Amino acid sequence: MENKTRIIILVTSDIISDQRVIRIASTLSENGFTVKVIGRRYNNQHYSGIVLPFEYKLVAIPFSKGILFYLFFTISSFFA
Repeated sequence: MENKTRIIILVTSDIISDQRVIRIASTLSENGFTVKVIGRRYNNQHYSGIVLPFEYKLVAIPFSKGILFYLFFTISSFFA
């Protein structure tokens, strides 16, 4: 019986190079959970052709730190 529980993981780091996030999300996905990771898109990174065993969405944030960064990240997470 497959588990249909949906798990959304929010991270403010670069998920492509964060092995902890990839390991956790991959393990959850392999165990039957529907996983989506929402992370920050960095302007100087190229993300084309990257295949991960779970769904991910990268959001562009106009600020790099401070309260406005977290405010924009939180709001954009609802629409990702």
